[in-house]
Amino acid sequence: MNRNRLSHGGAHDREKGGERRMKKRIRFLALILALALLLPTLSGCGEKDLSGYETVAKLAESGYVMAFREGDQLAEYVQAAVSVLASQGVLRELSLRWLGEDLVIAEADKDALAAFDEIPERTFIFGFDPTLPPMVFSDGKGGYQGFDVELAERICALLHWELKFQPIDPNDLAAELLSGNVDGVWGGIYARETSSGVTLSTPYMEVDFLLITLASARLHSLRALKGKYLSMGADRLSESVLDENPKLRDGLASISKLASGSEGCFEELRNGACDVILVPSTAAAYYMSH
Repeated sequence: MNRNRLSHGGAHDREKGGERRMKKRIRFLALILALALLLPTLSGCGEKDLSGYETVAKLAESGYVMAFREGDQLAEYVQAAVSVLASQGVLRELSLRWLGEDLVIAEADKDALAAFDEIPERTFIFGFDPTLPPMVFSDGKGGYQGFDVELAERICALLHWELKFQPIDPNDLAAELLSGNVDGVWGGIYARETSSGVTLSTPYMEVDFLLITLASARLHSLRALKGKYLSMGADRLSESVLDENPKLRDGLASISKLASGSEGCFEELRNGACDVILVPSTAAAYYMSH
């Protein structure tokens, strides 16, 4: 009898052991399935960190504009050409290629140039800030590349004008235009700019001013930037944006203003020469995806 009971108990134990093994297999398979479902999400998070940069805050909103001599009719020609190119999808294509997203806000009008009986042929001298990737920057071969470079080429092709490139200091915008050294300026010219004798177009692209750090620095808030080192461009608008945030500005250990603009800012951040940079969102989009 005892042997029978023992034999029966052993069979019962084996049955229970089999159930436990089955449950373990089910839990294991459930874990594999859960991981498979989470994999796209986890991959997305990884891609977000691949750039190595993090946006701490947006300090200001603005827009890129074109600047011309006040009363100069060529401003009307250029703005009409921009409207035609916008209607053809050219600006959107350039924005997607250089920025990875469509930030163009120019008015689209395929008939904008029809308002003019005749547009005289001329050489158009395009002035620009050469330190603002991806809008305008060196191609490493003695020339320039970027969204605004290609925009200038498309405008002049449409108007049958010869194009000449002339890099300038954007802080000297009015002097460059009024002296005749350039005919129009864009590439780093903001809607906030004001100068006597200068006419600004309506904005053709959205742009914000962002504070960027290295993701590894773990500086997730404005409060965390107290006592840190900031680098930014040497242009007046960047200085104005920082001045509008006195608590942040006064809490920084130091502020470096770089003539090399956004390119220099990202270089300093990568090299550890600063903790945070203040740059346009267009530059941030370019460097955080390249």
